[in-house]
Amino acid sequence: MGRLKLVIMVVGGMLAWMGVEEFRLSKGTTQEAVDVDLAALENGTASITNPHVRLGDHVASYWDCIYSYSQSKYSTGEPDAESTVNHVYYPVLSMENPYLAEVAAFREKYQDVDELPVGAVVPSITKLAMLLKTKEFKTIGEIPEGMVNLSGIEGLIVNEVESLASDEIALLQDGFPGFEADKVLLLEVGRKPASKVKSIGMVAGGGVIALLGFFWLISGFRKP
Repeated sequence: MGRLKLVIMVVGGMLAWMGVEEFRLSKGTTQEAVDVDLAALENGTASITNPHVRLGDHVASYWDCIYSYSQSKYSTGEPDAESTVNHVYYPVLSMENPYLAEVAAFREKYQDVDELPVGAVVPSITKLAMLLKTKEFKTIGEIPEGMVNLSGIEGLIVNEVESLASDEIALLQDGFPGFEADKVLLLEVGRKPASKVKSIGMVAGGGVIALLGFFWLISGFRKP
């Protein structure tokens, strides 16, 4: 019974904390997503004022994605195509990003990229303004390969309440020269701002649940 009381307290606390996070994320947003100029963000000539954004034409570089996955606790092998994916981060580039021209020139120069000569310098992304976080892909095998042209992606900038894990930062630093995690925007695809009513309701409801669990817990310590 004591464990149930603790669970109720924890659930209430988590609900209240989620309400606080939703309030922080939704502050200053509009219900309709606003268009952002990804090229201007890459060049440092623009900033985000409304976290609820829409990307126009851009390139998703799945070559450089990182992902969190889950395996059975009894599994001892490396993850495979069927391993469950929790979330994926992948870079998005404007159509004017110099990396795209560098890749095109590299492919023209080296027709067989599987057998590169000694000294060939593979292009790398140096202007990176945004990473997209998605839960769209359920397994590693579902994650696309290469670079894909996309448009109309909407979501919420979540830097206010989320950050990359240390191992994710290490992987990105290996792939991107000069990568600075605190200067890259994290856009969660499909996430929308919560209304004030919803946020306040989550905080209040979670607080009430946590308090009920607490008083129920201490009532068990009272002597008859």
